[in-house]
Amino acid sequence: MSVLPPKDTPTDMLYLLGRIDGKLDGVVTQLNAMSSRQDDHDNRITALENTQADRPIYIEQHKKMIEKVAKLEEWKTEIAGAVKAGAFLKTAVAIMAAIILYVGYRVQFAPIQTSKVTTTHQVQSTVPHARVE
Repeated sequence: MSVLPPKDTPTDMLYLLGRIDGKLDGVVTQLNAMSSRQDDHDNRITALENTQADRPIYIEQHKKMIEKVAKLEEWKTEIAGAVKAGAFLKTAVAIMAAIILYVGYRVQFAPIQTSKVTTTHQVQSTVPHARVE
């Protein structure tokens, strides 16, 4: 950005003009850097705005996902209870079957021996003797 001064300019003025020109070049360089950063910021803001445009949709999807997870946890609890009830029922049926089989075995193949109860009655009687005369 150098502009040549007229030929009859004093030397000290040329020195000052050179310093001003150098500072002006530094300011232009800084402005170019600031403009570049501003462009980068504009690009980032535009990208964020584009991302945020879909945010309400994502929030709604997140809420639906939380509801689904809550339902699945509830179903998991119900299924765990059903499994426990099924295990208890299976055990109860197995015990009942074992009892019925045992009773059937005892009736069919090994009948219970009934013991004979005998009672003996002792009767004591006295017969009067006949008198001999």
